[in-house]
Amino acid sequence: MLKYNSDFTQSIFLVTNQGLQKELIRTAGELINCQFDPRTPQLYCLLTRRKPGKDFSEQLTFEAIDLQTFAVQPLLVLPDQVETKMSLSPDGVELLLDRVVAQKSEPVAGDWRTDGPSAIALSTLILFKFKNAPASNNYPSPQELRLKGCRPRWLP
Repeated sequence: MLKYNSDFTQSIFLVTNQGLQKELIRTAGELINCQFDPRTPQLYCLLTRRKPGKDFSEQLTFEAIDLQTFAVQPLLVLPDQVETKMSLSPDGVELLLDRVVAQKSEPVAGDWRTDGPSAIALSTLILFKFKNAPASNNYPSPQELRLKGCRPRWLP
């Protein structure tokens, strides 16, 4: 469950049918997406975290949470804030991060568009392959695919 806190932070809580209510992540940024791994007790989250310092700036991070130990493991810190979506395959074996950068100029007819009104300048797909169930601190390295595209979908 997502909770908007009174201190302008957001939290993700694990709530079970046995009455457990456990805060997993709290961030001064934004929780973009979280997905449960169907094979293991893992939750993968895409979120922003505030960078240290006086100026307010955020960095995009991809993190894994072990739902047995509640340990949070950052898997990837992304260098820039661009539109990013994540998609875990139905079998939980692979996860894609879909990153698009919008054009600065006005879009024209026929341009691929972001979720907003902007045209897409470039896109990057980043793949995580979870061949075996992730053990603590044993996550795969991300692999940037040479294939370009946006809004990828998993086929059954």
